[in-house]
Amino acid sequence: MANAESVSKEDISIEPYDTDTIHNFTPTQTKNSAGNYVISYTWSATVADARHTMTAVYNLEDGTTQEEVIFNGGQAYDINGTVNFVARGAVKSVTLVAKNREGISHAERTANISDKTGSMPVINASDIELNVGDKFDPMANVTATDKEDGDLTNKIKITANNVDTSKTGTYHVTYSVQDSDNNITTKTITVKVVEKTSG
Repeated sequence: MANAESVSKEDISIEPYDTDTIHNFTPTQTKNSAGNYVISYTWSATVADARHTMTAVYNLEDGTTQEEVIFNGGQAYDINGTVNFVARGAVKSVTLVAKNREGISHAERTANISDKTGSMPVINASDIELNVGDKFDPMANVTATDKEDGDLTNKIKITANNVDTSKTGTYHVTYSVQDSDNNITTKTITVKVVEKTSG
């Protein structure tokens, strides 16, 4: 996992009597159960004019950005908030931009993401061919591993299994596993049941 970048608490002074200060903030990134990237952080600032706005710019790893206004005026001096933003992809950094009532940027601060998503777990399972009447254990030779958590085999869940070895057919088994960072991997294998050949 990536280490959080240390963000200085040194204030950003713009000009006398019209000073914006964006204080320390450290955004983190996690994945929710739907696989979405969730950016979370608290922020604080000091603005001299209640009509200032604060915009968060999310700099995605694919080179695009997403923006949202996290403060829209109505309060002077000390302001703060907590943000949980669902991005359309992995985010590498967040920039907070303070603008005055004319829409001119008076201060900004950027912090790199503390990536808590980690790596995705891996399910090791292969397609199988069985004869009619064979016994089938859906967990036989199925394992799961994760770069950070290690062996997750005992965390595997079977979410679907329609295998019927009493008759020929093509069936499927779906497995799911979740790691400590809430990253979820699923894998489906095909189980083919055929007539036993003589000889």
